[in-house]
Amino acid sequence: MFVKNSVKVIPPLVNKAQKHHFITENKEVMLGLLGIKGASVKEIEVLVKKRPENGYQSLEEMLELTRFSIKNKKNKEGKNIVMPKLGKGTFVALAKVGVFDEFGYSRKVLIDYETEILSPTKKKRLEAFETIKNISGTLNSAERVKFEIDLLGFAITDIKIKNINFDNIKNSDNCDIKASCIEIKKKVSKKVKSMVF
Repeated sequence: MFVKNSVKVIPPLVNKAQKHHFITENKEVMLGLLGIKGASVKEIEVLVKKRPENGYQSLEEMLELTRFSIKNKKNKEGKNIVMPKLGKGTFVALAKVGVFDEFGYSRKVLIDYETEILSPTKKKRLEAFETIKNISGTLNSAERVKFEIDLLGFAITDIKIKNINFDNIKNSDNCDIKASCIEIKKKVSKKVKSMVF
C-alpha cells in the first residue's frame, strides 16, 4: 500500500535528528546529520552522543557539552581520550541548513558570528551570545536554497516525495534518500543518446 498524501522532507534539528535519515512519528523524513556536507563525522557523533535525553536547552549548553575531553579514559598509548569540539566547518555547515533553528537564532547571525560563538574563552562566547540576542537577520530564500543544495545535495524547502511505501517501515528505522530532482535537463550524448540530469 502507498501513502496517498505526499511525505514531507524536513531539515535535521539538533534535538531530534539522528546520524542517518529516519521516519518521524508524523511520517515525515527527517534528514540525518551525516548527510550534511562539511560536517565532521566525529563531531556529529559527539553531538548526538552528548545530547541530553530531553535535548539541548540552548545553543550555549550544546557548545559546552560538546567542548570537553573525556577524562579518566585512556587510549592504547596511555593518553587521555580527547573528544573533538564542534569545529568551525561543522558549525557553519549545520547553521546554514537550519540545524540550530530551534534555538531561535537566525542562520545568518550564526554564520556571521561563528568565530565569536566558537571562541576558546568562555567570556568571549558569553559576550557573543549577549550580542546576537538582539540582532535580527535572515537569509533570503535564494541563499537558503543555495546552502541547502550545496550542503545537502538538494533543497529541502517545500520538498515533498510522493508514493513512499510505509508498510514495512517502523518509526525509528533509518532510510536513505536516493534522489530528488530540482531541475531536469535533457542532453544528447556524442553517440546521440538522450540523457537526463
